[in-house]
Amino acid sequence: MTNFENAERLKIYNDTHKTRKNIVNICTGKRNWNGCDYCDIYSGSGLECWKQDGKHNCVRCQEREKSVG
Repeated sequence: MTNFENAERLKIYNDTHKTRKNIVNICTGKRNWNGCDYCDIYSGSGLECWKQDGKHNCVRCQEREKSVG
């Protein structure tokens, strides 16, 4: 069950923290299945994770280099 308050808290964190220059955290979780609350509402599989200011120890998060251009 999605916790909407937690999803909003994670969105605010994402919106207010500086991202890394060359690395992006990508979520591999599926919406409303095995992703976090943020994934359920704001993201999804193959899209950016809420945590972009450093490493994230979520099992569904993968670090990738940002594409140039």
